[in-house]
Amino acid sequence: MPVIDKSQLGNALVEAKIITNSQLKEGEKEAEKRGQPLYQALVNLQFVTEDTIREFLISQWKIASIDCSLMVGIEPDLAVIPKSTAWNHLLFPLDTKGNRLTIVITDPLKIFSLDKIASMTSFYEIEPVISSEEEIKLLIERYYGKRGFLEDSLADFEVGTNKTSIEEKRKDIINLEEADGSSTVNLVNQLLSEAIRKGASDIHIEPFANELRIRYRIDGVLYKVSSLQKEFQSAIASRIKIISNLDITEHRHSQDGHCKIRLEEKVIDLRVSITPTIFGEKVAIRVLDTTKLCLDLDRLGFESGALSIYKKNIKASEGLIIIAGPTSSGKTTTLYSTLATINSIEKNIMTIEDPVEYVLDGINQQQVKSDIGADFASGLRAFLRQDPDIILVGEIRDKETVDVVINAALTGHLVFSTLHANTTGGVITRLLKMGVEPFLISSTLIMCVTQRLIRLVCDKCRESYVAPSQILKRIGVTLKKGEEITLYRASKEGCKYCDNIGYKGRIGIFEVMEINDTIRGLIVDQRPTHDIEKAAKLSGMITIKESAAKKVLSGIITVEELFRIGLEN
Repeated sequence: MPVIDKSQLGNALVEAKIITNSQLKEGEKEAEKRGQPLYQALVNLQFVTEDTIREFLISQWKIASIDCSLMVGIEPDLAVIPKSTAWNHLLFPLDTKGNRLTIVITDPLKIFSLDKIASMTSFYEIEPVISSEEEIKLLIERYYGKRGFLEDSLADFEVGTNKTSIEEKRKDIINLEEADGSSTVNLVNQLLSEAIRKGASDIHIEPFANELRIRYRIDGVLYKVSSLQKEFQSAIASRIKIISNLDITEHRHSQDGHCKIRLEEKVIDLRVSITPTIFGEKVAIRVLDTTKLCLDLDRLGFESGALSIYKKNIKASEGLIIIAGPTSSGKTTTLYSTLATINSIEKNIMTIEDPVEYVLDGINQQQVKSDIGADFASGLRAFLRQDPDIILVGEIRDKETVDVVINAALTGHLVFSTLHANTTGGVITRLLKMGVEPFLISSTLIMCVTQRLIRLVCDKCRESYVAPSQILKRIGVTLKKGEEITLYRASKEGCKYCDNIGYKGRIGIFEVMEINDTIRGLIVDQRPTHDIEKAAKLSGMITIKESAAKKVLSGIITVEELFRIGLEN
């Protein structure tokens, strides 16, 4: 039995002659009808006031009042109540003795909202004590840490109220700076706007057994920003479905949608993916902020020699250029920057993408729609009847697509595309494995590029150090006798400029292989990848590892980052 049995409240009020038996029965019906605590129904029916119930609770159940400012040397078990719950309900797990958990609350009436706490701490009997709001906040801050931005939004969030209606009016562009009084809407708006201000590329809302985890991907790395109660899960997912024009009643199948939002005069595209998991629907949101898109090839991170080769080849009249690298390595940005560089009124440029991430002025872009048969291969065939000069194919995924790409390059078109390969030589190997004849590769491929994205160390708080020789050796740098090299590393504490991460922004690392006559001969002879790459190095190619090492020595990236993405020697 808990220390306070709420089921006894009604009878206790009748025995104390605060309400009558008939008023109790009417209050119980009202509470059941509206899903309210009994005390709230009695107050709404004006049978009793909140102050009267407070005084009754304190006297009847002897709820003590304490001064939290005098609490020193305590060792609370913070594991029993999450930080977000403590901030949201303004309560603190003061002490555990045996199976009894003492919780500090601000108001005796809060004992009627402790069902969540009771279910989370089923081992314990809950004994509440009272303290002021200011003192509890100081106690929570001292032991849990300061309130996160989402806890601020949750302060007025009541589960089961202010739910977003299915019939809510949908807008083409959602303004995140307009509050409408709905806690759900305001919470989602805050979640999205904070992600955009932090420069997140992706938002992950992940349901687990006992929490709803929120993570942002910032500069390629995922960071946990908050942990919410499970009760918020359905309301948040429903709101995101509504603004993304998805089916709010569908919970068994994955759904993909998109929407536009406005924040600080910027219009930002969101690509939404919702998929069911064993603990509920997981939401992933890709943030496409056009103001962050760099379309200047000079600023992407090419070494000067590699950039000259790249700029020369993208002006070719025909042939195939492939950008390779793993997922989220910046291939799309490189291609968009390339198209922006060579775009002119004399050129008919067409793209087929999945998805179209950014709209480029003056370029004809098409979205893949596999459900109606509009895939890369069929779209590309249609393009060839549109008199194109330059074609971008978002990705070469299969034999059918690569055959059409090769044919387009053979018939007088300049074709750009991407491929998943780890090295420039690996691009050729991958094409061979997809069934492309060696002579066709040597006849069409004019350049292939491999790239990665790596985080820039924050130049406001970075720390210098003299690099040990063994570290330099791992990045391919050999010290002369008596020589010292100063490198930089990220500050552990970070600063305000980098959101205390130590890194700010990303830059590309590139390996550019120009297909010369020597390499063409090796391709036709089907020589191994390492032979092709060796020939490229002899021709002056700067490898991706050499490019990374140069950026480490220049102080803009750290050795730790280079190791993290696997570019050490």
